[in-house]
Amino acid sequence: MRTGFETGPSDADSATRCLLWPTWAAATGAHDSRTRRGCELARHLVVAHQTAGSPELREQVLALTREDPVAEFTVLVPATPPSNLLVWEEGDAKEIARQRAEESQKSLTQAGLKVDAARVGDHEPLQAIGDELEAHRGYQAIVISTFPAGVSRWLKMDLVSRARRSFPGHRIIHVVSEPKKTSSV
Repeated sequence: MRTGFETGPSDADSATRCLLWPTWAAATGAHDSRTRRGCELARHLVVAHQTAGSPELREQVLALTREDPVAEFTVLVPATPPSNLLVWEEGDAKEIARQRAEESQKSLTQAGLKVDAARVGDHEPLQAIGDELEAHRGYQAIVISTFPAGVSRWLKMDLVSRARRSFPGHRIIHVVSEPKKTSSV
């Protein structure tokens, strides 16, 4: 007996297909964006560096998946020079950013989220975002994770407001992540 879900909802009319897609995807485990033909897939750009693995960021991304359970995410970590980081790290800026991006992708994936890519961007975060939006169109939202005011270099640069002005067609979500406490041993 055919249920209509064997090949996916692609044979239904467009409106019905988009309504049925989350049910079909959940039933079949097919969360590949290529399967969701004709439906607007929520894709979000997550921009972070030292806050990339924070619980606050993970919670915000999980909240976005509650809005759309099949949403996809791309992690973007600007290659910030080590001297500009809150906590000094040894190594090349791009290598540090690559490690952060991979760690964030792994953490978010382990939380059950669909992370399609982890990328390293320009050292200037606004430029990194602009480059990513130009190279990979279709993001609905940009999630920017920073440390709190007074600690965050990105907030001192007014990154969130500048992103809102520079990318008016995108929803900008600002997440404030607390710095990790270090022991004084």
